[in-house]
Amino acid sequence: MRGVPFYLPSGRRVAIPKNLIFLATMNPDDRSVDEIDDAMDRRWAKLTIEPSANKVRDFLKGNAADGKLIAAVVKFFQKIQGRTPLGHALFRRVKDQASLERLWTNQLKYQMQKRFRFDPAGLAEIEAMWADCKASLEAATQTEESADGQPVEDAG
Repeated sequence: MRGVPFYLPSGRRVAIPKNLIFLATMNPDDRSVDEIDDAMDRRWAKLTIEPSANKVRDFLKGNAADGKLIAAVVKFFQKIQGRTPLGHALFRRVKDQASLERLWTNQLKYQMQKRFRFDPAGLAEIEAMWADCKASLEAATQTEESADGQPVEDAG
């Protein structure tokens, strides 16, 4: 697969460099998954970074997202926090509705299915939050207010 272009879930096209080589080592004490987890715990410090709606907003603004997208995404992010923590870094590449859809379809949907695998009602709540976010974005792109306050259908 080295040198062969492929697409990441974010939609970004990348290729694994031809000169990339992975080396891994284990010591005799690291034989199973639990023992590997223990080995990682011994070697790396852990930092807790709480989910931040302000950081999501900053990512979106930095990606030149429009105000309607920013408002809908931040609202969606905040609503999800009421059910399960979700990191703001997941939204770092969102710039438009298409990239948000990719994030949901390729990552968030599966994360939520796994987190709520024993809680179908909780999963249904999350899916309803996503549906509300998507509907508000679709409504915003179809109808905009004209200067005199009258709804105008978007021609493009």
